[in-house]
Amino acid sequence: MTDVFRIDRHLGIYEFDREIKGKSCICVIIKDACPYVREWALYYKKWEFDKIVFFDKDSTRPYEEELGEGIREGYIEIRCLPSEQWS
Repeated sequence: MTDVFRIDRHLGIYEFDREIKGKSCICVIIKDACPYVREWALYYKKWEFDKIVFFDKDSTRPYEEELGEGIREGYIEIRCLPSEQWS
């Protein structure tokens, strides 16, 4: 895709010829990360990830309270990943 991005290293010019749009997703395995998971999700939303998928590995507490807003807006998804699946 050399026609998309022009680089002139001598002049320090870096520019896009056209806008590139795509989808990005980050997937994470979590267990008992309630104190940190909301802050973590907001950080990666700020970096413009379109979707964050959390695979919950038998946490003792549900994450809906911390992540409810993102779940309702559709950019966060939580899936169960039971430990016995990996034994």
